[in-house]
Amino acid sequence: MSAKYEMILKEEILFAKNVALQIRALKPQPLWHLLIPFKFLLEFFAAKREVDRFADSFLMPRKLALDAAHQFVMGEDRDRVLASVGNHLRNWLSEQKLFSRPVYQKLMAEVDVLIDHYVKLLQAEGNSYEVLVRNAYQTREPYAALLQELSTLEKAIDEAVVQMAGGDEIMRKHLTAKQEILAESRARKLRSIFK
Repeated sequence: MSAKYEMILKEEILFAKNVALQIRALKPQPLWHLLIPFKFLLEFFAAKREVDRFADSFLMPRKLALDAAHQFVMGEDRDRVLASVGNHLRNWLSEQKLFSRPVYQKLMAEVDVLIDHYVKLLQAEGNSYEVLVRNAYQTREPYAALLQELSTLEKAIDEAVVQMAGGDEIMRKHLTAKQEILAESRARKLRSIFK
């Protein structure tokens, strides 16, 4: 079981970092920055920090959901685990200064969907992430439906965050770009798993 857990977590980390790199690429630096001694190194470390920050934020609810799914599969009480997940999520949103009832509820809905997804993967047979997904979902359609549901939930979360920020259009534009990158990345993943 722990091997599957690690396999799933590793895939989620890889996905998050890939998306973060694509988002970072949308902010190209002027070419003259590369001509300044050490500017390249400063840009490299700034990009790494930004990628890590996005990946950590993106992964936090996924890690909570994966931990909860693992506990369910190991026989833990569902209500107790979900209460703990809710508390962690509430605290994390508060630390990020993003707590509002709508954001929390939408993020908790996403975590619920992710928990069900991870339970399926943890109960499936396979020695790679792709095989786990194929064995858990059998055909392309149910997995595509999951990805669409996650996309819809993430857009709702992003919109709730924008509303908290007073309808900030720059933030909305940034989050829309993020959603487009996520959609493209998930479409590639779907094509690679269900050829």
